[in-house]
Amino acid sequence: MSQSVRKRPTLKLWVRLLLSITVMLGIFLPLFEIGINSIKVKNTTTNESIYTYRTDKNLNYKVQLYDNTFTDDTEMEANKIYISDLVKNIRTNFSYTYSGTNKTDLKYTYDIKAKLTGENQSSQATDSNEVVWEKDYTLLDKIEKTTNSTGFAINENIDIDYPKYKEEVLNFRKKFGMSLTTKLRVTMTIKTEGKYKEEKISKTDKIIMDIPVGTQAFSIKEDYKKQDVNRK
Repeated sequence: MSQSVRKRPTLKLWVRLLLSITVMLGIFLPLFEIGINSIKVKNTTTNESIYTYRTDKNLNYKVQLYDNTFTDDTEMEANKIYISDLVKNIRTNFSYTYSGTNKTDLKYTYDIKAKLTGENQSSQATDSNEVVWEKDYTLLDKIEKTTNSTGFAINENIDIDYPKYKEEVLNFRKKFGMSLTTKLRVTMTIKTEGKYKEEKISKTDKIIMDIPVGTQAFSIKEDYKKQDVNRK
């Protein structure tokens, strides 16, 4: 007796392709959705508001001279060599700008002070000079202000009476008979306090100029970072 052999049904090609596509979608679609959600989270984090602020500092000065027969001009620009006996005063401009990306409450104070120092010339045994004389001066009393904005600007003009400090040095030398290296350090100090969301803002900046006093000729040195950027 012959037995009939049952044949396994054969699916058509298009049906197999459809089933394969369905299986693949079932595997990869959830992974694709996870990736999309991850990108959305990243974008949300990236686009979250970040507080950034920048400070710009600048110092300009011109040296005023007494009328004399040695020079045609009575004013000299910055970064020159100046003859001490001809200097009448130094007209100085301090400028400072604080710029933030968002509006917030800020409190800031600033002042300008000067310190006249005399250093004993170092001996061969030491590498550093010893300060033996100091005298402090206030050129601008502390100013305190508040603002609710993205920033603020400071612009102050100060005349530095160079002969006054030169006279101080001469009197000291006459009284004590000491030959010192003397200079006048003029410093504007700016302090800023505030808060953006939960982030505290606290910054202290200085603009410094050093003026040698008691030498026949001198040049002025500046010491400050012109621009600074901070992010919260």
